Amino acid sequence: MKQGGLVPTLTYSLTGFVNGDTAGTSVSGAPVLTTTATSSSKPGTYPITIGVGTLTARNYYFSRVNGVLTVTP
Repeated sequence: MKQGGLVPTLTYSLTGFVNGDTAGTSVSGAPVLTTTATSSSKPGTYPITIGVGTLTARNYYFSRVNGVLTVTP
């Protein structure tokens, strides 16, 4: 994101499905994504943390990998 700009909508992806399963057929709910970056953040990197939120799946468990948001000048 550009310094002084709006924090973009944070997104996520789900991988690792087997036997023809997809996120659409095997998962319900959504995670909670947060970052410490704001529109007034200085250039640099800021963590994006992911919480399970309301994600559920009958045959899968979730392994969360946090991300990084980069603010550029």
